Amino acid sequence: MERSIIDEVNIPLGIREEMDNKEVKQIADVLPKQEPAFPELEQIDVESLINVPIVIVEVKFFPSTFDEGKEFIVAKIMTENKLKKIINGSKVIVEKLKKITKEFPIGCKIVRKTSAENRKYYDLE
Repeated sequence: MERSIIDEVNIPLGIREEMDNKEVKQIADVLPKQEPAFPELEQIDVESLINVPIVIVEVKFFPSTFDEGKEFIVAKIMTENKLKKIINGSKVIVEKLKKITKEFPIGCKIVRKTSAENRKYYDLE
């Protein structure tokens, strides 16, 4: 029989009674489940696609768990005659893709640019 968190924490009987003997749930069981985007596709690194022609077939937008208020994308792409997926949080790419969601599929290249402040970022051309 699998031990529960309540057993591992060894909550004393008095405190268990204060909890009305309610079952202690696992956090993973109560949080909403987020299905992975395009789970059937191999994920490839954006760096391997710099200046490589690709076709963006479909894009899904997700809220960032690291930067509140920011988003990242998971994109289904065609490259070298194969469907793959990429994940990217570049603000420039996310904002461009939001503007053209009704235009997919669309051909482009991922490029690396440098800002006036000497910061490197990804863009689409």
